[in-house]
Amino acid sequence: MASVILQGLEIHFYLPETHQIIHLSGSFTAEELCVEAAKKLGVSPLCSSLFALYDEFSKIWYPPNHSFTIDETTRLKLYYRLRYSWTCLLSFSFSSLFCVIFEMMLHIYVVMADSILRTGMGHLLLRLLLQCSDTVSSEGRGLQERLYKNYIPKVLYKSIRHRNILTRLRIANVFKVFLEEFTRNTVQGNKIKTHDLKVKYMSTLETLTKNFGQEVFEPSSLIIHENEQMITDSSSAFYVCVLLQELKLASYEEALSFASLVDGYFRLTVDAHHFLCRDVAPVSLEKNLREGCHGPIKLVHVLIILEMESNVLKLLFMKQEKHLGQGTCTNIYSGKLNLINEDDDGLSGHEVVDVVLKMLAAGHISAFLDTVSVMQQISHKNMVLMYGVCMHSMDIIMVEEFVQHGPLDLFMRNHRSELTPSWKFQVAEQLSSVLSYLEDKKLVHGYVCAKNVLLKLDGLEGQGGPFIKLSDPGLSITVLSQTECIDRIPWIAPECVKNPKALSIAADKWGFGTTLWEICYNGEVPLREKKLSERFYEVCGTLVTPSISELADLISQCMNYDPKKRPFFRAIVRELGRIKEQHEKGISLHLMEAIPPQETDPTDFKRRFLKKIRKLGEGNFGMVELCLYDPKGDQTGELVAVKSLKTENESSNLRREISTIRNLYHENIVKYKGICNDEGGANIKLIMEYLPSGSLKEYLPRNKSKTDQKRLLNYALQICQGMEYLGSQNYIHRDLAARNILVENESLVKIGDFGLTKSIKDDKEYYKVTEEQDSPVYWYAPECLLNRKFYKASDVWSFGVTLYEIMTYCDRDNSPPQVFLKTIGRSHGQMTMARLVEALEKGWRMPRPDSCPEMVYSQMYRCWSQAPENRVDFKGLIKEFEFLLTRENI
Repeated sequence: MASVILQGLEIHFYLPETHQIIHLSGSFTAEELCVEAAKKLGVSPLCSSLFALYDEFSKIWYPPNHSFTIDETTRLKLYYRLRYSWTCLLSFSFSSLFCVIFEMMLHIYVVMADSILRTGMGHLLLRLLLQCSDTVSSEGRGLQERLYKNYIPKVLYKSIRHRNILTRLRIANVFKVFLEEFTRNTVQGNKIKTHDLKVKYMSTLETLTKNFGQEVFEPSSLIIHENEQMITDSSSAFYVCVLLQELKLASYEEALSFASLVDGYFRLTVDAHHFLCRDVAPVSLEKNLREGCHGPIKLVHVLIILEMESNVLKLLFMKQEKHLGQGTCTNIYSGKLNLINEDDDGLSGHEVVDVVLKMLAAGHISAFLDTVSVMQQISHKNMVLMYGVCMHSMDIIMVEEFVQHGPLDLFMRNHRSELTPSWKFQVAEQLSSVLSYLEDKKLVHGYVCAKNVLLKLDGLEGQGGPFIKLSDPGLSITVLSQTECIDRIPWIAPECVKNPKALSIAADKWGFGTTLWEICYNGEVPLREKKLSERFYEVCGTLVTPSISELADLISQCMNYDPKKRPFFRAIVRELGRIKEQHEKGISLHLMEAIPPQETDPTDFKRRFLKKIRKLGEGNFGMVELCLYDPKGDQTGELVAVKSLKTENESSNLRREISTIRNLYHENIVKYKGICNDEGGANIKLIMEYLPSGSLKEYLPRNKSKTDQKRLLNYALQICQGMEYLGSQNYIHRDLAARNILVENESLVKIGDFGLTKSIKDDKEYYKVTEEQDSPVYWYAPECLLNRKFYKASDVWSFGVTLYEIMTYCDRDNSPPQVFLKTIGRSHGQMTMARLVEALEKGWRMPRPDSCPEMVYSQMYRCWSQAPENRVDFKGLIKEFEFLLTRENI
């Protein structure tokens, strides 16, 4: 019985649980309907061009530009079906596309069953295996409910029905026995997965069906026109025969189906952004061509077009150099750029210029590209030149000109005694000029401050005065958090703190007022105290104004809490000119005023002054980098070790480590220097002293020849002294190992890495760990492994293992994990820890290293008593090592 086609247009799918798309009215192109179907099935845009709409009744494929007008008389049932196939189709075997194609092939199997029967009965068995394994494994229904007629083509089932009843029962019984064996051996035994059967099914179907993926058109007439032409050159002549085939099909619809097939293959294999026949061209493609949107083209072709149309400079990024600092979600590097240009005579030249590379960190790609878009619209002598954007791997890099003297605030602080009122006026005038230009173009900068004003010429040695360049603003405040916005007080306008989307040209006027204040006070930072800045806008605060009433008045006007009352930049330019003119007429202006000294926190490190040099180490959650902290910007800063986290999720652990190490003061513990907060305080970095010789794990193998055993014992003594102090402060280190003992020089070592350190209360003997963390199990005492209890004596056990490392000169082949695995044997996962605990409980301990004196090993062994209370403490170890160091022979 034929299925009834209801009113409207229906698009069906071969996925059994996917409902059809129904449209009862409206007008749609076939391309629009295919996009709707692709979204419903999760087919990506990359693969959607392989599909088309097919009418199974008329055997017609609809071209993408076919228009469907749906009304009450429309009754059309179409299928969203794969039209174009290629040899690597099965490479998508784990995508949503695979499921769609597989179900479609099952449909083809039923339709083409007769030809398959003639070419390979094995494929029928494969389908049976596939259907049975899929339903048995997913539904778990009883075997008695499996009827073989549900899994074979109708053609075959009709053939079986003509057999006698005994034969039919025998076939049913064979099917049942087979299914039981298959379920037991394959599905339950997990030898073959359903997915593997599906892949095999699809590949077999392609092999067995000679015309799989082909479309056959029967022409009503075919006329071949032969045209022969002679081709000649200077030395020879030859004939070329051109055959023109004129094809006529039974109907116009069939002709469009054929034309769309050829055109589709052309776009898939030759050029996806052009068409052969306008009668079947996709509507979206024609629109793109009208609007000049072409697809990917080769670089050579791009350069030719650019040179022909606008004589654009050719850019070639050469290399990235040293790290200059950090911006908001960006890392800033110096670099070189090769500029190549050709003049009208065709002569080319090139020059290598210094550039700044601003590399976006994770996130905020859209906001970063918005900044790039704004910078592309600006052409002003006092604005930093942006050369372009570089997409390298997953990085997006803005390439800008390098401005020699760097940020204005740093320069003014370093040269405050050389700056004259005239010098400052010129800087203020140039800054107001470029901001007036932006106001005329209705462009908002968004972050006007002295650190974003760069000095091209310093103007201190008769160079005709200073020359400044306003840098890009970085990420817009509209994507920053509330806390990050508060950190920009007093440069950010008050209305933008409450609502970042209120960013407007008026906000730049507020920022200019704050920057003018910085210029007056030699680049000093207003509102150093964080708590003061947080309440500044709440109480409608004002900055300390200069003694010159005109300048004080101008700053007050710019920093008016009502955005509408702030002056236009043209008026600001005029007012600055008037004040400067008064100065030139002899009226004394004191622009070199000093504000009252403000106390600075030496432990507060500013992110912008941290310049990365290299990575020192990396773990699962964080990394340690060597940085130059250079607040003066003259490469005279100090080297520090900076510990940061890869993700914000572990920030509580780093904050806990900071709260621990900042309270520790001992010669044998790494010195805490401070912290560095990102804007908003979301990310935090720990700043520590840098010890260039690295850890004992790295130092001892390199310096084995000049490190005798007395020096090794001296290291052990210093570690015990540091650990004794740590225990006196009620801390348990929990990660004592040679890798965490840092070398300052050949005579001094220090304990580092307090990431796992815990504090125990005065009335407690131990700390019980509840959180899951990666742990150095080969350095842990039995009570730590079994009960997660950590005593001060647990650190003594870890010291014994560390002493073992020291006495082996941290030889990799004799590391604690290697010694255990050699002795006990290799295993995996939790089994390794279980065997370790079992061995320790039975009394196994690491053997004496070959070069270790017996007296030293006896102290090592005392650290490994099974019960914590029976272990030697660090005071006892200190006495023993001091005694051993007094002996001539150990």
